[in-house]
Amino acid sequence: MPEKLPFKIMSQLKGGSLSLVVGWEKDSGVLGATVIEYLNKKLKGQEFGEIEVSRFFSLDGVAVENKVVQFPRNRLYACEKKSLLLFAGDPPQHEWYAFLTALIDVAQTHAGVKEIYTVGGMAGLNAHTVPRELFAVFSSAEMKERLSAYHSWRDMDYQTPAGQRPTFNSFLMWAARRRGIQSVSLWVPIPFYLISAGDAQARKIVLEFFDQRLISATSTRRSYIKIKR
Repeated sequence: MPEKLPFKIMSQLKGGSLSLVVGWEKDSGVLGATVIEYLNKKLKGQEFGEIEVSRFFSLDGVAVENKVVQFPRNRLYACEKKSLLLFAGDPPQHEWYAFLTALIDVAQTHAGVKEIYTVGGMAGLNAHTVPRELFAVFSSAEMKERLSAYHSWRDMDYQTPAGQRPTFNSFLMWAARRRGIQSVSLWVPIPFYLISAGDAQARKIVLEFFDQRLISATSTRRSYIKIKR
């Protein structure tokens, strides 16, 4: 068994959080981080835990903004009324497998997570006037069939080029499958000129899916996602 990543638990859950949504900082179009930020604020998430990242980042991974040091942060937030766990953070520079194993272990052991969703943006040649499309990579045919009722998916057939590292979300899906957890990786092509500024339409299509699958499904079907175009 690999050594577990130090993890600080800040609160205890009364019930299980069956679904985990993962978004990363510095994502293309800042998509993952902004989706997590929106869901956390809208659903009044509470801090659940934090990964101690010192062994996973070197000094060149520390940013300085307005003369203030910005250390990497990796935190979990619990939205217990929706049985939802949210994770936002920086991908580690070192020991990917140990990092992901610890994240999955905490989510599974302390929150009963049974499925994982990752969110990512990718640079595209599409114009901002073209409707966004939501692509997905599923860990199993069963997962794809189960989610087909919530969206008309564009399949994403991606293989890591020989000699290159897999994407971090692909690595997370592989690690989750080894632990018996179903997962899906969501991707939205973002106009290349919006990569730094962010893309509201990309956020909208992802949040509409989560509204149908994870939020309204546990309420009276009232939509919680209201984003202006």
